[in-house]
Amino acid sequence: MLIHELLSVIQHTRKIGSWLAARETLPEEYLLLARGVVADLACGWELQTGGEGRAEDLLTDGRIRTQPTEADTPAARDHIESTRIHERYT
Repeated sequence: MLIHELLSVIQHTRKIGSWLAARETLPEEYLLLARGVVADLACGWELQTGGEGRAEDLLTDGRIRTQPTEADTPAARDHIESTRIHERYT
């Protein structure tokens, strides 16, 4: 059940980073809702790890962009898109 729910999350969020966020600009709402999603995932991770897991653990994958957008290039975007986490589950 847990993995099924996480797979559903991936299916529902698949297009947010790849194209939808570029088409709709609602930063305040996005931030509020994204924080809620991350908080829920972090809570689950903490329970999975017996209280040892932290939200930062979920963000340490090198495929998640952490540089500022002005450092963005077409090549970097192509690399990030080609190594998306959710591709593992398609």
